[in-house]
Amino acid sequence: MPQRDDRMMKGSADRCGPLASSQGQFGRRSFVAASLAASAVGTVLPARAAPRAAPLDQLYAEMEAAYLRRSPEHATSLGIDHGANAAARGLLDQRSHSAIVDEQREQAGFAARLKALDTAALSEDDRQDVEALAFDRAAKAGIAEFPGIRLAEPYAVTQRNGAYQDIPQFLVDQHEVSGSADAEAYLARMAAFADILDQETERVRGDAAERGVLAPDFTLRLAARQLRLLRDQPADRADIVANLAKKAKAKGLSAEFAAKVETLYASAIVPALDRQITELDRLAATAGSTAGLSRVPGGERLYAAALRAQTTTDRDPAEMAEMGQELLASLHGQIEALLHQQGMSKGKLSDRIAALRADPAQSYPATEAGAAEALADATRMIKEMRARLPSMFGTLPRNEVVVRRIPPATEQGAAGGFYDLGSIDGTRPGTFYINLAPGRQPERFGLPTLVYHEAIPGHHMHASIQQESNLPLIRKTLWFGAFNEGWAHYAEQIADEMGVYEANPLGRLGYLSGALFRAMRLVVDTGLHAGGWSRDEAIAFVVEKTFVDKAEATSEVDRYCVLPGQACSYMLGRETINAARRRARSALGDRFDIRVFHDLILGRGSIPMYQLSANVDRWITKQTRS
Repeated sequence: MPQRDDRMMKGSADRCGPLASSQGQFGRRSFVAASLAASAVGTVLPARAAPRAAPLDQLYAEMEAAYLRRSPEHATSLGIDHGANAAARGLLDQRSHSAIVDEQREQAGFAARLKALDTAALSEDDRQDVEALAFDRAAKAGIAEFPGIRLAEPYAVTQRNGAYQDIPQFLVDQHEVSGSADAEAYLARMAAFADILDQETERVRGDAAERGVLAPDFTLRLAARQLRLLRDQPADRADIVANLAKKAKAKGLSAEFAAKVETLYASAIVPALDRQITELDRLAATAGSTAGLSRVPGGERLYAAALRAQTTTDRDPAEMAEMGQELLASLHGQIEALLHQQGMSKGKLSDRIAALRADPAQSYPATEAGAAEALADATRMIKEMRARLPSMFGTLPRNEVVVRRIPPATEQGAAGGFYDLGSIDGTRPGTFYINLAPGRQPERFGLPTLVYHEAIPGHHMHASIQQESNLPLIRKTLWFGAFNEGWAHYAEQIADEMGVYEANPLGRLGYLSGALFRAMRLVVDTGLHAGGWSRDEAIAFVVEKTFVDKAEATSEVDRYCVLPGQACSYMLGRETINAARRRARSALGDRFDIRVFHDLILGRGSIPMYQLSANVDRWITKQTRS
């Protein structure tokens, strides 16, 4: 029943913020080419509405160059892997331990330089950019106690992250083929994919043996199972093979490309997958099942750093857990009242919810026709929401968003849905991916909220407006979990306030159930990583408080185990926005305009939540003085 968005937004956002994983993301529409000698891959700088101070401009240029040098995948994601950046097209991001350590040192250096800047003479916007970037770079640098360990994803390969998931999706959805050179670049990336898999296999081995960082056994086994599904596909039917064959044929290219990519997959990719499977199986035998970061030496400090990076606040775990418990009680009351209005008042609340979920009328058939119907419904909901946006927003996204299915090879361990950015020039739309695996597809009454979270007015809205803004490129690549996930969760509330559920009361149940999950996460994530909860204790709590079955609760808990702190970003971000909105409405009264408020929130792009609150307070002061 819950909307189960539950995966960090993919694309450039995953690669570039304090929660940087090894995926790619953000950008903008208008570029002026400028090559920088510091980069092996040429750098493209953004057009600006006004000049910045020379030292700041130079520092941004160096940061942009370093970013594109380290992430050729990002150049492709932005749609700028041509001209001066053409070399990026046949490369993948490096994922070895040494590459991550080098990157962390570089980011620590940028953070120090940003913090050392004299911001007194800067404009308010420039000062905020410097502060946000300094926060981001410090988080990306990690903590010295754990060199080479990413705060967002402390375990190199799990059921939720790893090159085995990211690279096939990246090649299928973002590597365009318009001629032979593009097809050759695709083959080069396929060959690199095998090397990247081996880099991550070595990281898993080294992290466990040398740094004491090893994922729980149950996550390693699930990752190995997903790797087997990928490995065991016939070579000619593997997504990354069929993709190049299809694209090459569409452009009238030689059939040799199809043969080459199939051979490369069988001779290089499959053996690399085998090696990773073997290593995960070996480690799972001794990893143990302790769920939280207490399994890692120094795990308490690692969790504190991850939680701060994800939420951009210094709230302690106990405070977050208390907030979660209070919200759970409130949401249970709202769900009870809604069911009473629908004549569903008899029996335990959990039993009534279970009966509703089991109702065949609320399920999409686990067939190709059922999947097609869900995709069509989601597309229709996006179109209908587009027409409603002007009632709540002044600034609207220009880029479009499409709906696609998560690839079957990875959907069992994937989220219910996630969003991937479009290209910066608008030629590739944003993509909302939906999980349609049997037992994982959303209920009919849960689909609308999933759509509003991942597409509009959620992730596609804030990400596209950030891409299309006049912010400097280095700011367009920022991802702060509490802002992005907080906004997307707040967007679900906006949809409810628009009246989308007036003729669909059970759809509002889906919305309240999604909020229930976000409140629960504050309790469970902190319980696992700071409270000493076991996996079984966490699963039992999820079943009790959200009314899902044990299988779904297990999938949820396993996610929190490998992405510490990320689950707290949704509700904390939403409640920060709501608190700012209440302050503004109280101070401005009839002068409060929700469209202006939303434009204010989205206009500065993704920022730490303390900056968002301060921006609203300055706006209130200005409005009350005018």
